[in-house]
Amino acid sequence: MAQLIVTGHANFSSGLLSSVKLITGLDEKFTAVDFLESMGAEALNQELQAKIQETNDDVLIFTDLPGGTPFNQSVLIKTTLTDRTIEVVSGTNLPMLVEASMMDQQPIGVLLTSLINTGQDNVMYYQQKSTQKVTASDDGI
Repeated sequence: MAQLIVTGHANFSSGLLSSVKLITGLDEKFTAVDFLESMGAEALNQELQAKIQETNDDVLIFTDLPGGTPFNQSVLIKTTLTDRTIEVVSGTNLPMLVEASMMDQQPIGVLLTSLINTGQDNVMYYQQKSTQKVTASDDGI
């Protein structure tokens, strides 16, 4: 089982986790670490490390943007805390978190692979196909 942490700019993490709870009824499997405007990178790093230290489990950190402060600080933690497996995923979306809430008992490698596929598979562009205009006929049918 992995500890699941969601972090991102502003209320990205707490907002997504409120949606996860609405959809699945589950949110206790996750920890939200919002990166608020009043925080600096060091404060975010300290908060993430504090959450990681609450358990001895492997850790999967979900972040919003690659290269953003939440991602960068998560990667920094991954490279400095070597006493357990810490994985960092960027580009987090709601389908990934819904699936993670259902699969949290899986080994972190299996979970990670499945979540990346889910995240990618659920990015779509809706394009309406042309339709024929329906008109009323004389007989009312």
